[in-house]
Amino acid sequence: MSEGSEMERVIKLIGRQGASIGKAQSKTLLQFRRMAIGIIAVAIESFEDFVGERGIDEKLAFLVACISGFAQGAWISPDLIFQAQYMKATAVMKQDLELLARFHEVSIERNLRRTPNVAFAPDGSGPIYGKLNETAHPSCLQAVGDVLATLEGEISVLPVRKDQIEYVLVYWHIWICAGFAEAAGQLLSLLADSVPGSPHRSEILNANDLTMNHLTLLAKKISEEAPASGS
Repeated sequence: MSEGSEMERVIKLIGRQGASIGKAQSKTLLQFRRMAIGIIAVAIESFEDFVGERGIDEKLAFLVACISGFAQGAWISPDLIFQAQYMKATAVMKQDLELLARFHEVSIERNLRRTPNVAFAPDGSGPIYGKLNETAHPSCLQAVGDVLATLEGEISVLPVRKDQIEYVLVYWHIWICAGFAEAAGQLLSLLADSVPGSPHRSEILNANDLTMNHLTLLAKKISEEAPASGS
C-alpha cells in the first residue's frame, strides 16, 4: 500500500512541475483557446435568452448541449497534456471531436447513429481523430509506447515530457477549440433566424458578427503556430 501511495505522489509531483513549464511555453496558444471559449460563452448566453422568450427547441437544445459538453471540461485537455498524461489527454480530445461531429450531424438534421460520424466534423478532423483513436483505444504497442516510453525507449509508469508530442496535442486541442467556436457562430445564426421579431435579434446578429471577426483572427494565429509538416 505504501509503495502505491508513493508512486502516485511522485506521478502528481512530476505532473505539477511539467504543467508549470508547459503552460509557460504555450502561453500564446492558450490565449487563443480563451478566445474560442469566449465565443462559445456568447452563444450559450444568447441561447438562454432565446429559451426565456420561446421555450426550448429540441434541435437547438441538442446543439447547445454539444457545445456545453466541450466547454464544461475544455480546461482538462491542456492540464493533462502539460502533466505529460498524453494517453489520458487523447481520450478526452477524442470525445471532444465526437461532440463536434454530433453538433454538425444535428445541425443538418441527419439521422443519428449511436456513435457520431467524424466524417461530419470540420475538414481535417479525420486524420486527427485517427491518431487520437490509436492511443485512446490502444491499437498496438507502438501507439502506447510513443506516449509512455522514456527517451531510452523503456515503458515508464512515471510521466515523461516529450516536447513534440506535447506541442502537437496542444495544437490539436486549439484546433478543436476553433471548431467549436465556429459551431457557436452557426448556433448564433440559427438563433437569429429563429427569432426574427425578437428584440434580442440585433444583439444576436451583432454577436455573430463579432464571432466571425474573432474566428478570422483565431484561424490566422493558429496557422502561424502550427507544428512543422511531418510532426
